[in-house]
Amino acid sequence: MYLSEIQSSQPSKPELEQYLDESLTPRTQEFDILNWWKLNRVKFPTLSRMACDILAIPMSMVSSGSSIFTAGTGSRMLDDYRSSLRPETVEALVCAKDWLQYSTKAEGS
Repeated sequence: MYLSEIQSSQPSKPELEQYLDESLTPRTQEFDILNWWKLNRVKFPTLSRMACDILAIPMSMVSSGSSIFTAGTGSRMLDDYRSSLRPETVEALVCAKDWLQYSTKAEGS
């Protein structure tokens, strides 16, 4: 089957809904999440790019008060407001910032 046939035969459901409708993969010691996303990148192109971006972020032992960005300064330190954000929110903001910068650069080239 060709890629164009796969894409045209997929239902018109949004990608996220298709992903959420998938049956669960059993969690085992051998399960490799990055490999799963690699194998399913044709089926879920946007989600797989996002997942790989997020999963590529190294785990850090740095306290939340001493990491990542302050808007406009280029600094990677948190101000008082941002230090009160949950780590998941900060991670999402950093990813979104990187995706926006990448898409802006890609559009400009």
